[in-house]
Amino acid sequence: MSSLSTTPAQGPPVKSTLAGDPDMAELVAEFAAEMPQKTAELTRSWEANELGAIQRLAHQLKGSSGGYGFATVGKAAASVENTLIRLGNGDAQATLERLRFEFNILLDLLKRVTV
Repeated sequence: MSSLSTTPAQGPPVKSTLAGDPDMAELVAEFAAEMPQKTAELTRSWEANELGAIQRLAHQLKGSSGGYGFATVGKAAASVENTLIRLGNGDAQATLERLRFEFNILLDLLKRVTV
């Protein structure tokens, strides 16, 4: 597959909309602490061309991110998942380029997640 962006995360920190909620603070912190591992898993899957693993991880992030107040991460994960679904339809090369673009956005967001 095409190469990933190796630039460091750019942009402001991605913070949870629930960060100020004392009932959610510990859960949000735990979720944020998992992002380096999720980033590494996604990167390994990309490098191994494991599209099924990428789709599974994106689906998990899509489902969980919103519940922890990280809607932007959830939207980016949904874009990756939806692009993977479209990969079998139409112009595969254009879809792969779109997937790389969406995937890099997701990785950048994950690298910027903080409490």
